[in-house]
Amino acid sequence: MPKYLLLIPTFCLLLFTAAAAQISDDEKDPFEDDPFFTKPIHEVMSPARFRENLKKSRDRVLMHGGIDTRKRDIYGYSNLPGLSTLLPNLHHVRFNRVDGLALGFRVDQLNWSEYREVRPYGFADYSFARKRINYGIGLERVFGQRKKLKLGAEYHNTTDSDDQWRLGLTENSLFSFFSGYDFMDYYNRRGVNAYMVFRQSAWVDHTVSFRVDEYHSLAANTSFNLFGGRSHVRPNPDISEGRYQSFIYALNYNQNNFMQFRNVSMAGDLFVQLGDFDNFATDYRHNRYEAELRSIVRIDRLSAVKARVRAGSVTGEEIPRGFALGGVGSLRAHPYKSITGYRMLLSNVELMMGNWQGHERWNDDWFNSKRVYYSLFADFGWVNSNEISGNSPASGFGDFRFSDVKTDVGVSVNFSVVRFELAWQAADILGSPVFWVRLNPVF
Repeated sequence: MPKYLLLIPTFCLLLFTAAAAQISDDEKDPFEDDPFFTKPIHEVMSPARFRENLKKSRDRVLMHGGIDTRKRDIYGYSNLPGLSTLLPNLHHVRFNRVDGLALGFRVDQLNWSEYREVRPYGFADYSFARKRINYGIGLERVFGQRKKLKLGAEYHNTTDSDDQWRLGLTENSLFSFFSGYDFMDYYNRRGVNAYMVFRQSAWVDHTVSFRVDEYHSLAANTSFNLFGGRSHVRPNPDISEGRYQSFIYALNYNQNNFMQFRNVSMAGDLFVQLGDFDNFATDYRHNRYEAELRSIVRIDRLSAVKARVRAGSVTGEEIPRGFALGGVGSLRAHPYKSITGYRMLLSNVELMMGNWQGHERWNDDWFNSKRVYYSLFADFGWVNSNEISGNSPASGFGDFRFSDVKTDVGVSVNFSVVRFELAWQAADILGSPVFWVRLNPVF
């Protein structure tokens, strides 16, 4: 215990410094002024008019800040959305029940403004609880006069998780360090990855990669937390260990949250992992499909509707991991990962109503009582836990029944970064609510 107490001031300072750096303005995107796909600007409207409309429409009036970056893809918050299918998306300062305190450094992948340079990237950090170094290293190069093609390869041996879409890494580190509640499950992933990324436009990215990974279970190596007590620290569940070899295709649409119209923004991601081949040296022959669609419809200057639809399917006879709903970021009034299966549908809908003076956008204050918005939300989730015959990704969805959908409803109050939520199961609306404190948008 004493040695951990000596690390508390260092951990807090580094974690908050990392969070502050992540919510700073991003480097200007060289594709920022492109219209849809690759049409010249003059075919849509005059350049001056387009840039002015884009500037106004990107004023994200009701998209409040968060401690993690505002950008995200199907895997969650990311400095480089769309590339989370490649090198594991880890922060150089973090805390969880498997790694304990992890400190290190990170060199980001190439952005699209860098041209004709072979650039190494990667990360390395030391896990005090595992007493080992996590690391990943890769090489990339951007090709072409229009800088739309990227080739790369990388090697990694590190802690990883499938749960980063539920909440941000910095947010989870703070919860784990101060309260003991760690809302992710972890495993060790070691492998190689060769990939190609084609940026069709500012709106659309395509990623194709070939990956070989070995998965191993990890134990919860520390129960330390500052205030919560050891009873709040869950065991880290075992996984199906072994090697998995696969091809991956990922499609990312509007990862920067541009507004397609004055009051409408839509973004989406598709992830396909194919490993069910006879000639693959793999312990688990299965295919995995995931898709997510996110939208914002602005009603007026101080109100908007946000929605997310997420779907998943996994096929094959040797499936190491399925899907789980419940808890933070999914069905907020249901127990954590209480609903499991191999076909999944999730929808979150939120009506946001702002209440502040002036026309300023949300700033990065943690708590701002002069800029508040209130939300009414509903979560809908369905998982097919029955035995499924057939290897089509659509098989099993025919069992969908509205009566089987789990529904949660709730309210929230949002003060810039800090968000307070109360959620009830719709089937027990008079029961006790589940209380959440969040430091990021839900989606």
